[in-house]
Amino acid sequence: MVLLALGLPLQAQEPGQSGSSTATETASHGAGHGRRGRGPKRLMLANGEGAVIRLWRPDLSSVILRPEHGSVTLSPTGMEGLHALVVQRDWGDGEETLLRYLDLRGKPTGHSPRDLLAVAKSRFEIVPDPQPREHRRYRSGEEWGFLLRFDNRPVAGVAVTLTTAQGTRLDAVSAADGSVEFTLPDDFPRLVEGVKDGRSAGFQVSAVYRHQQLEYRTSLDADYRVDPRHWRSSGWGVAVASLGLVAGGLVGRRIRRREGVQ
Repeated sequence: MVLLALGLPLQAQEPGQSGSSTATETASHGAGHGRRGRGPKRLMLANGEGAVIRLWRPDLSSVILRPEHGSVTLSPTGMEGLHALVVQRDWGDGEETLLRYLDLRGKPTGHSPRDLLAVAKSRFEIVPDPQPREHRRYRSGEEWGFLLRFDNRPVAGVAVTLTTAQGTRLDAVSAADGSVEFTLPDDFPRLVEGVKDGRSAGFQVSAVYRHQQLEYRTSLDADYRVDPRHWRSSGWGVAVASLGLVAGGLVGRRIRRREGVQ
């Protein structure tokens, strides 16, 4: 079985560099990934022959996309908010699904991201729990939760794997409510403490579930960034607090002297 791959493999950039979050993702008209750009995006799709590609919109409508030359172009939908790109392929003896959530720009729809997360987009899927908002992205060193569902019901006891573009692999098992948690690895190479690092890379959460002699494979594709604590030192905060205490002490002394108190 040849597995689908969307925007992978990924390549990390050098510290201090910026750009698209995957080496195989491009965007025009300023529509970089992670930014709510207005122009179309293009995502590379490996081994996608025979796959059905569907883009879910915030109002829970969907449209079929046609791949061209191994890539998928995401044109603006005119709707603001969370979208889901779902790639599915039927193997006869099973099904494979790849999901990626995207925050796109447009007009408000009045729909919450929770509406899209709640609807079943495939028989077996991994759902972010919670889904990061625009300014609350996945970052290394943070713990995030995910939910495994089959026919929109949680599934327990399923082995789940998280792999990153840096080569890190983490394993876990879904709980009784279908939930699983991972701490995103702090595995970006050549980090320089105290120097801002805008790099991002990809990670994938995947699992296999067997039901009635059929095998269902699903993967959630997303990006994570360098933990900002590598350059946001608490030293300045301590220094400012110390200065505040000193200044407060001097002012207090002056007031007491004026009142005749030593």
